[in-house]
Amino acid sequence: MLHVIALEDLQVVQLAIGDTLRLVVNFGYKGPQQRLTLYAAIGSLGFFGFDEILVGQASIDLPESLDEFTPCEYSVDIRVTNDISSGIGYDLMAKIKEHQSETEVRVENVIDITGNPPSPWTQMLGSMLPLMMMLAMVSLVSKAGGSEEGAETV
Repeated sequence: MLHVIALEDLQVVQLAIGDTLRLVVNFGYKGPQQRLTLYAAIGSLGFFGFDEILVGQASIDLPESLDEFTPCEYSVDIRVTNDISSGIGYDLMAKIKEHQSETEVRVENVIDITGNPPSPWTQMLGSMLPLMMMLAMVSLVSKAGGSEEGAETV
């Protein structure tokens, strides 16, 4: 299923595996005619930046507009695959790839993914993590207790 959203009027959208998100962007352009890349990603905005999970990109042809800003509208599709887990509150990012620092836009908590169970690896590691932590703690306690073997008890 195709879901179309505009960057200016974002609302939370629910997507499922196999869906396509078409992101429409509008902006004013002033400059020479050129071909650039519109790039968008669904992911998570974190402490170290934006963690891209699903991406899409499209070539865009900007018209020559040397005297005044010309309104431009372009779109990019992001296909929803099994690379993303189901969950709510994913973030969206869009930019012109060749001019990232001037054009990057991030919008938080606008994508919900439904119907994709976590991978078996995630489930297995999730259940094993407490066990590994307990083993590490037992190992540390054993080493700390072992250093007192030579001490006499009165």
